[in-house]
Amino acid sequence: MAFTEKRRLERYNLQVPARLWPQLPDEAARKLVTQDISSAGAFFKNEACLPIGIRVRLEMMLDVSAIKKLPASHCGTVLVSVTGKIVRSGRERAGIGVRFDKAFTMRPSKE
Repeated sequence: MAFTEKRRLERYNLQVPARLWPQLPDEAARKLVTQDISSAGAFFKNEACLPIGIRVRLEMMLDVSAIKKLPASHCGTVLVSVTGKIVRSGRERAGIGVRFDKAFTMRPSKE
């Protein structure tokens, strides 16, 4: 069975370190890395599945040092915080798909 691409936004093959907090009882934060990302969501490689439809909180560490138009004081790593919902989860692709909510925050990272 062929896979049909349904996404309308461009996705980037970008590995971004992240922490994901599932909004489930007794679930701790998970350290993950994106496999691909867009402005609407991301796919994380992960062996463990999470239930589709649950809410999550994410923090992603973006390296912005290569962006030449930023002032020198803004170079380094930026912490992006966003919430979202699990829309894909399974062992066949070994990962978790998250659709981001529209609101997010960005701040310089202390790490």
